[in-house]
Amino acid sequence: MGAALALALAASLPCPRGFEAIGADGCLAAPTGFTSADKVIVYFHGMIAEGRFEKVPEFQVLRAAAIRRGYALVAMRGEQGLCTWEGTRTWWCWPNDRSQLAQAGRTLERLGRLLAKVSQRLKLKVERPFLAGFSNGGFFLSLVLSDAEVDSRGVAVLHGGALTGQEFVKPQRSPVLLVAATDDKVQLPAMQQLAAALDAAGWTAQFTVHPGQHEVGAADADALLDFCDECRAER
Repeated sequence: MGAALALALAASLPCPRGFEAIGADGCLAAPTGFTSADKVIVYFHGMIAEGRFEKVPEFQVLRAAAIRRGYALVAMRGEQGLCTWEGTRTWWCWPNDRSQLAQAGRTLERLGRLLAKVSQRLKLKVERPFLAGFSNGGFFLSLVLSDAEVDSRGVAVLHGGALTGQEFVKPQRSPVLLVAATDDKVQLPAMQQLAAALDAAGWTAQFTVHPGQHEVGAADADALLDFCDECRAER
């Protein structure tokens, strides 16, 4: 094995089935012959234990829906050390409260670099992707909505929620989708709180609640793709 190839492999991320590594920060699944720069979704996963990134079921649920609907899905990986609960220091996580704004800024810088690599791989200029996040990733996107600036076609928060001290004082820049589950006893109230905060600030958001628990199911994936289609139709 040549030195250049060995270095490239070392810098690649172990990816879920059906995805290809885009450097060390993310994995890409795209339909054959993909040519639509406005049909790219960047997904921020929930908390993932070390060594489990490529095995998490949510990636396959979202990939199947995205490919079927003609979208490319970019699965970005979080960082270790961002979750602070007992036993989670080595898990892959995202910034998830307002004390981690500096880390959120660093994550968005990583996103910019990853999109440049995705653009190169797809031979398209991907500048305004859709953003979707589940659980810990949903809390990260909630933080982005209130406290950061990112240019996107739409933002979907799946089973996340509102953050302590969060205020939506800036103008709304992107369409927003909120998804919760009837039997999610923890995140459903948090999502209802987020929906109320957005409404109180004059933001418009779709809020859908599906039967189920705290997981990304087929109904969640379909709601996300419907949202993306609607955003594209209204551009």
